[in-house]
Amino acid sequence: MCLCFFMNGVSAESFTYDEMASSAEDVFRYTQENSKVPKSVKINGKTATDENYLNMLTNTVVKISNGNKAGSTIPSRKAPSNPQGTGKGTLTKSQYITVAKNINSFYSSNGQAPNYASSAVGNIRYESLIYGFSKALYAYERDGTLPSEMSFPLVSGISSSGITVDTTPPSTSRNLNGGWYNTAKTVTLTASDNKDPNPKIYYTVNGGSTYSATKSVALTFNYGDFTLKYRAKDSKGNTEAVKTVNYKLTVINQVLDILITMVFLI
Repeated sequence: MCLCFFMNGVSAESFTYDEMASSAEDVFRYTQENSKVPKSVKINGKTATDENYLNMLTNTVVKISNGNKAGSTIPSRKAPSNPQGTGKGTLTKSQYITVAKNINSFYSSNGQAPNYASSAVGNIRYESLIYGFSKALYAYERDGTLPSEMSFPLVSGISSSGITVDTTPPSTSRNLNGGWYNTAKTVTLTASDNKDPNPKIYYTVNGGSTYSATKSVALTFNYGDFTLKYRAKDSKGNTEAVKTVNYKLTVINQVLDILITMVFLI
């Protein structure tokens, strides 16, 4: 369920903090690969255009610098009139936070995205700001702290397409139902995902150590009782809910050995 508030009787959609962090990683990677920023960002059915997304990024970074991991409302901003600026380079944490605050003030005063932002490395172009602040937010989510410095390379251009952030967890199937068996059995777990071709499987047996395998794993169970717990995780961090299955194996040869031993003891 999205976080919403009401302004003049109209409900405004928001990205939660987790949605902001997840989308920032995708925007960062998309820009790296395409040398352009996406024209929009969609996650869980909610869409922010690039001019609104920059405002959301800078709001989130400023909040984080104040110890507040809050979501961000999707504003209604105008696109920049004429993106420009050739400034590029590295800003310290205090410098890029000041830039973020100045961008927020510009948005509030003008209802429009800035063409550029003044900084210690010159006028940083609009698209470069989207890239730089998405990278800063992604780094925070990855490392647990805002970077002590952040580079803002020159990025020019807005893609004709937007991106949809993947929030679908993978799913793990198994080839053997739980229950009682009288022979040794091999259980194969196979994970599949809508985007990641090689999701990882994490599993435990009888509450022991957690093991991992890529995409598929085969486990052989002999005589005894076994509780198998497993889940899958994709490269985006989407994680399947833990699944549990129980097996009881009374292997015929083991039973015969026990009976023969009992006979000799008698």
